[in-house]
This record gives sequence, structure tokens and C-alpha cells, in this order.
Amino acid sequence: MSYDFTIMILKIVLIFMLIGLCCKLRKIDFNSIFDTMIVSIPSAFLGGRIYHVVMNIDKYKLNIIDMLNISKGGFDNIGMIIGIFIGSWLYTVYKKYSLLDFMDIIAPALVLGDMVFNILSLGFSVNILMLIILMFITKVAQKSGVVITIYLILIFIVNII
Repeated sequence: MSYDFTIMILKIVLIFMLIGLCCKLRKIDFNSIFDTMIVSIPSAFLGGRIYHVVMNIDKYKLNIIDMLNISKGGFDNIGMIIGIFIGSWLYTVYKKYSLLDFMDIIAPALVLGDMVFNILSLGFSVNILMLIILMFITKVAQKSGVVITIYLILIFIVNII
């Protein structure tokens, strides 16, 4: 097993554990969140790959085989977040779940996912701080959409700095 797949498996296990904790804090049924995640995870990989190909279109030059070949890497976190949003939005509309509740639950997990990859860099300390802030807000937030809004604001601020 390669290093990349070990990191990916670790990331998925940690994310599921954190989402379980967030569901308990917000008193939301884990099964509805889990069902939405089953749809969101493949859409995240698809979104991450599509975003990578679009941003590096010169590298692929209409070579469909290279576009589909993921063995040489090529996923982007921004594309994965877009894929998660699109997949979860479609599924929550279909199942009549609250999209904002789902996004609030996964916001800390998105930070944790970044943290796993930034473990040896400055981004790790920033992500720890973001995770602490988001977990606190997850516990005290009364309305849906607050946690994901704070997450997006923090990501915007971090990217500006």
C-alpha cells in the first residue's frame, strides 16, 4: 500500500469520527448525514479531478486518456469541495434533508482533511486553530448554516494572508 492511500484512509477514518462527534453535538441523526456522505464522497473525487483537469488544460490538450488517468495524481481540494457541495445538494433535495445542517456538520471535517495533508507545514497550525473555532461554533450554533459560513469566511481570510 502506498503512502498516498494510507493518508487517504487515515483522512477518511478521522473525518468519519469527527462527523460522528459533530452529529452528537448538534443532535442530528448520523444516518442521514452518512447517507448524504455516501453520495458526496464520489462526487468529491469527480469534482476534484474535473477541477484539476480544467485548471491544467494545457497539460492534457484534449487527450481524454490522460484526463481519465488518475494514477499520476491530479485532484484539487477546491474541486473536491465543489463536488461535495453539488453532490450533497442534489441528494438533500432528493431526500428532503437540510443542506445547511449537512454542511455545518462537515465543515470541521473539511478542515481536518486539510490538516492531514499539511501536517508538517505552517498550514497545520492554522488548521488546528480553525478546527477549534469550528468545533466551538458547532457546539453553540442555534441556526443552520452558521458553521459553514464561518468556515468559508476563515478559508477566505487564510487564503488572503
